[in-house]
Amino acid sequence: MGIQDSDAAYYRMREEQELGRADEATLEEVRSIHLMLAEKYRSLAVESEYQMTGIEDFPLNGASV
Repeated sequence: MGIQDSDAAYYRMREEQELGRADEATLEEVRSIHLMLAEKYRSLAVESEYQMTGIEDFPLNGASV
């Protein structure tokens, strides 16, 4: 497993943790923060996985992957 593999796996793990924390949150503001963090980790995982392909043109900010 390469560094990017482990980066992507870490980001996926953190995404799942944040989604779980969002489910457990009792305040909507807290739930929203955890969901935003989960989305950021998801984006980081996708970017890391995309970089493993060796393709240099990564779709930015909300573009379909």
